[in-house]
Amino acid sequence: MRSLLAEYFLFIAAWCKSVRLLAACVILICCAPVTEAQVSLDDLRASAAEGNVEALNEMGNRLANGQGVARSDQKAIQYYSQAADLSYAPASFNLGMMHELGRGVPKNIGQAFSYYLKAAQQGFSPAQFNVGNMYAKGACGLGSISARGSVSQD
Repeated sequence: MRSLLAEYFLFIAAWCKSVRLLAACVILICCAPVTEAQVSLDDLRASAAEGNVEALNEMGNRLANGQGVARSDQKAIQYYSQAADLSYAPASFNLGMMHELGRGVPKNIGQAFSYYLKAAQQGFSPAQFNVGNMYAKGACGLGSISARGSVSQD
């Protein structure tokens, strides 16, 4: 009995009728990088404990969304804060989201803007988008936002 993988390769070979393409498919499937879903929680925690900013941010994401762990916005903020303190722009952006939405902290648009601005200044495009939107909505209840990131209520 042939394995499912063998059946798949035979299907691809019949479909493309090209040995080169089949070889490329084999290489692509066999050499695929490890995805986030394949990283164990224990490995992620160990990397976060070593100060790996990507692992700190990912732990925050998993905690904020309850992915493989019990949801905890407060713990997510702790992980995001550690990564943001190490100048990891996606973590600063995530802290902005938590403050904007009031998840784990009181809702604070001014604080959210500060985190977005920090990430935007590091070149993180989703944060740049949010900063632009917040500037555009300044007349709609956010007050005046200076170029330095301070917010004053009008």
